[in-house]
Amino acid sequence: MSKTNQIIKVMILLIVLFIIAISPIWITKLNNERLFNKYNIKKISKESLKIEHESIFDYNTLERIQTIVKAQTEKTGVITRQEIDIKNERISNLIDIIKEQILTVQKMNGLPEFDIDEDYTTIYLYKATFMDSVNPNTSTSVWEITISYPEFGISVTIDTETSVIYQISIYSTEDKLPFDTSKISPIAFLEYLEIDSKEVAFKQNEDNTKGFYYVNINNLNVKYTFIKRPNYFMIAFY
Repeated sequence: MSKTNQIIKVMILLIVLFIIAISPIWITKLNNERLFNKYNIKKISKESLKIEHESIFDYNTLERIQTIVKAQTEKTGVITRQEIDIKNERISNLIDIIKEQILTVQKMNGLPEFDIDEDYTTIYLYKATFMDSVNPNTSTSVWEITISYPEFGISVTIDTETSVIYQISIYSTEDKLPFDTSKISPIAFLEYLEIDSKEVAFKQNEDNTKGFYYVNINNLNVKYTFIKRPNYFMIAFY
């Protein structure tokens, strides 16, 4: 009987030692599964709401967009999303920059004509960072903001460093938007992104309400889609 008890004690000791040995491996694996291709959402204070204007960039707009796309689609992609705690604070600095960029695109006929005035409500604001775990030195950070106006709302993705708008959607809860979108050229939006229209292949439906644009420059591949409906307009990468 005492021999049996000793064997049982030895077996229990071995099991405990085995569990202790594999615990770090299991925890690391669990953390990796949570990190890769998952959103890490946490709140940060309004003090983090800054726009940097004078950074030196090692890669261009197309590369920055592709970094986002790869982070969203590849296994090694890492996405960190931080909710900005704005509450009732004004975020006029960011709104002014968005307004300036939208006016630039409007002049190029890449967006419909509408005013960004003071009568707005911020529905949400996030800061998202996209990177590849294999090459963590290459990353892109954007503000994701939705702004509501009395007659319509807009959702914008804008680079935190370059202040370039990467995608935008405009929507209305009514039957149609309070402005005309029929003559808008998605190619003009790509030109705003400094993408040569000669490098763009596209296909769209007959009434020009939906289309897909393919950009392939120096092994950089980015795809854009646009949708135009009476109460909705969107141009976004995918």
